[in-house]
Amino acid sequence: MKRDLFIFFGVLVFILLLTSILNSCSSISKEDCQRKNWYEIGKKFGSRLSDFKESYNSVVEACAEYKVKPNIQDMLVGYEDALKKACSFDLAKNDVMSEKSRNIRCLPYKNYMKGYDEGLALFCTYENGMDHGQKGRSYTTICPENMLRNYLRGHSAGKIIFEQRKYHEQILAKHTLIHEKQAANLKKIKC
Repeated sequence: MKRDLFIFFGVLVFILLLTSILNSCSSISKEDCQRKNWYEIGKKFGSRLSDFKESYNSVVEACAEYKVKPNIQDMLVGYEDALKKACSFDLAKNDVMSEKSRNIRCLPYKNYMKGYDEGLALFCTYENGMDHGQKGRSYTTICPENMLRNYLRGHSAGKIIFEQRKYHEQILAKHTLIHEKQAANLKKIKC
């Protein structure tokens, strides 16, 4: 009971700490508002792949306290410049390898889309499906229909190996337990 209470309060403290960190990241300072460098503020949100509307509204709200109105045009230009850089070929390939769907904010950028498509070609293979199946992972839905069949064939074959290995380990564990019981019984008989 005490352990459960301790875990509950630990999780609660973690959530509160995380919330305060996230809130401090999304707000801007008085100095930012007074500097009025909306392009750089837009870049900050774009580089994080944040939603522009939400970001702009948070800036409007934060700067209203200091009677400063942000320039949406400058902020949007900075946001789009940073987004173009953030939506890279490498980010797209990493998204695929992490089994993430396409980042909706990056869809307009050809470099991102090219990287994503190349990542799919590397990810949605028989070999990768086999590897995932052997590790007992569930199959991914990230592969497009034209690549899914090959991935699933590999996954099914790997899953059979995984299940056989698991069954073998269970049999071995039962055998070991029986052997240990027999050894214990023999010791009792000898005494």
